[in-house]
Amino acid sequence: MNLNKLCTSYKELKTPSYVFDIDHLENHVNTIKSLLPHNAKLCYAMKANPFLVGILDPYVDSFEVCSPGEFRICQRNHISNQKIILSGVYKNDEDIRKIIEMDEQPIYTIESMKHLEILNDLSKAYQKTISVILRLTSGNQFGMDASMIDEILDRKDEYPYLKWYGIQLYSGTQKHKLDKVQKELETQKKYIEDLRDRYKIALPCLEFGPGLGVQYFESDKPTVSVSEFGSMLQNLDFDGTVVLEMGRIIVASCGTYLTKVVDLKLNDHKHYAILDGGIHHVSYYGQFLGMKCPNIERIALGESMETQATWNLCGSLCTVADVLVKDFETALAYNDVIAFKNVGAYSITEGISLFLSRDLPQVNVFSKDQGLVTLRDIVHIDTLNSAKEKSE
Repeated sequence: MNLNKLCTSYKELKTPSYVFDIDHLENHVNTIKSLLPHNAKLCYAMKANPFLVGILDPYVDSFEVCSPGEFRICQRNHISNQKIILSGVYKNDEDIRKIIEMDEQPIYTIESMKHLEILNDLSKAYQKTISVILRLTSGNQFGMDASMIDEILDRKDEYPYLKWYGIQLYSGTQKHKLDKVQKELETQKKYIEDLRDRYKIALPCLEFGPGLGVQYFESDKPTVSVSEFGSMLQNLDFDGTVVLEMGRIIVASCGTYLTKVVDLKLNDHKHYAILDGGIHHVSYYGQFLGMKCPNIERIALGESMETQATWNLCGSLCTVADVLVKDFETALAYNDVIAFKNVGAYSITEGISLFLSRDLPQVNVFSKDQGLVTLRDIVHIDTLNSAKEKSE
């Protein structure tokens, strides 16, 4: 994707905006799949970027869905319920009832006794057998500890409509030690085998979030690569299906954030460039007050004299925290565009987007075949941050 050509060729492209390179995304996902063993399935954690759900449908085996809103996004993209793993720490009776009433059923995760109660009651009420995955905690508020899972399986005959499908484990992101990931997988595998033996149940699925990450900054430690993870996984020798829950590693590299230089100034011998975007749109894992420099590119579109200097790139929010990058050596002019790379994951939803009632950015996808397609134009959000207008 030629960013300079993109910015000059498409008049409908606005700033600030996201552009997701679909050609890159498709090639990247296919490469990931080619490195995995035959019994490994790819589950896209759609929280990473919900705009890409429909595009990824042909390429992934399932979607991790963690909220009613994410479920509705899947419905709008015509995702089959059979491709959904309905996860999330909060499930309530009303939301689950609407889904159980449907013809096709997702796989449900159980993260608490309350979840178990809801799924058991509704499956019995509608006389529908549903597949469930028990989530094992990694030492936080998510999932359940082993003693609680034992308590559930000790009484498994009391839940005639629940089919015990597997065990889920996720322990964090941006992992940089393969031996840690391998130890977690081996431990989970042995745990499933122990449960199979003790409770005489199938548990054919090992769902695992490997936490493969992205090297956003030069100073970052290299994360575990898909290639070395795939080689390690080949030797796992698990009798069943390994479902790999991935988000960041799938979509981060396909995304670019474009923001325009709207002001240039010199304060106390320091050069500042004010951009029309900011930290409410760009969220790099591990960034703080612009101290680290991610992969960025200047697109020279300016109409006035450029200035070569060491620039502090700051956003449009009225807070001293809105610093995207400090000490960036480049030439800059008014109306230049700064392209922030590797923002395909989380930036689009993690930023403090409602702060100062700044507009939401435009969202686009690009491919060689279809060119630029706008999925969402710039959205005014002041109505979300105020009471309804009083009628006269």
